[in-house]
Amino acid sequence: IVQKLLIRKYRTTAKQAQDVLYIHDTIELFGGALPTLNDLWNTSLAPTLGAKTAKRVAEEAEETFASVTDVIRDAARIPQDRGLAPERLRTFCALALNQILTPRRGD
Repeated sequence: IVQKLLIRKYRTTAKQAQDVLYIHDTIELFGGALPTLNDLWNTSLAPTLGAKTAKRVAEEAEETFASVTDVIRDAARIPQDRGLAPERLRTFCALALNQILTPRRGD
């Protein structure tokens, strides 16, 4: 997920849509483990990235899922068998990524 967020601006619109769907599906698959993912973010991943890059990841997540965009609409259309609503995809990812990428108190 972090890698997809960091390379977002360098990808074509079609690839960005695929990445957004990948982020959604990954979060959906591991959604029951959001506290664990937050712990892993804070103890393992963010410290290795450094403060500046960790902050950029959170900013990219916020920017990507701040509103329904053409990229999000395209991502929602990719799985034709699911009927995924763009606003649901956006909200789901925004809320989950906020929980995952939030620094622990005192960090």
